[in-house]
Amino acid sequence: MNEHQDQEGNESKKIEQSKRVPLIPSAANIPTNNEENTPTNDFSSFQPPSKEFVANISAPFYSYFTPRFLGLDNIDNSRPYFFVGYHTLLSITDIFYVTELLLKRDIMLRPLADSFHFKVPGWHQFWEKMGMVKASRENCSALMTAGENVLVFPGGAREAFKRKNEQYKVNWQNRSGFAYMAIEHNYPIIPLASVGLEDAMDILYDADDMMNTWLGRFLRYTGIAKYIRDGEELPPIVKGLGWTLLPRPERLYLSFGEPIDVSEFAGKADDKAAQMAVREKVERSVKKQIDTLLKYRANDVENMGWLRRWFLKN
Repeated sequence: MNEHQDQEGNESKKIEQSKRVPLIPSAANIPTNNEENTPTNDFSSFQPPSKEFVANISAPFYSYFTPRFLGLDNIDNSRPYFFVGYHTLLSITDIFYVTELLLKRDIMLRPLADSFHFKVPGWHQFWEKMGMVKASRENCSALMTAGENVLVFPGGAREAFKRKNEQYKVNWQNRSGFAYMAIEHNYPIIPLASVGLEDAMDILYDADDMMNTWLGRFLRYTGIAKYIRDGEELPPIVKGLGWTLLPRPERLYLSFGEPIDVSEFAGKADDKAAQMAVREKVERSVKKQIDTLLKYRANDVENMGWLRRWFLKN
């Protein structure tokens, strides 16, 4: 084998490894401005964390929330997918999608995350080790070209930082960037849904409450409000067990929907109507899954052990 063939073989192994064998932060919609479009990762050199490491760091969360998963059979390990999800409150438990796929299906997800996460020292280094990539069309395109399994939450911070009346509400506004990427690269979409966390915490004050007080007036007067999109990226004040921030130990239910084929829209990535048609299919699937999970939970006889009942009463 000559040197050129040997290099090609090594690159092929790296790409194949990145498809297999990640706690996720808030993954945002795919931005289009120049600053966000600058690629930030050498995707071919990424080395996934070991399954043992991920199992160890996620074990306490699995023990506490005892998550139950539906729809894993919808995923074919022989090809990559675009996983598109609904943000739970504060995106605290979105990690389970990636850890479960790694531990049970040997699939590594590459979450696309808001640029905010890359501005926090220490935080972004850890998440980059876990596969996180700054959200941009260029980065998403590079991941898909490499055959990676990509994860995005179109609702971004606005969906994660919910208002009091938004329990289990999908809030993607008018965003369709993920649909553009799926059509452009002919990536089938796996819609994701989850219930449980939003029953484990109560919102005391949401962004609307805070922006209508002296704090909101101060933020607008000083110009700080523009950095949090006039309150859109202001997290709610919540409580869990008692008056602590620890979520109540509600069992979590997460699902992987049936793949949505986008090949019928081939060549129409720039067509807004095609983007919205794909987006509506995905959103409809997510909402249906949420309803299914709520019904499933209501009939889950193993949902309430004595310890969970004791915690939830106190």
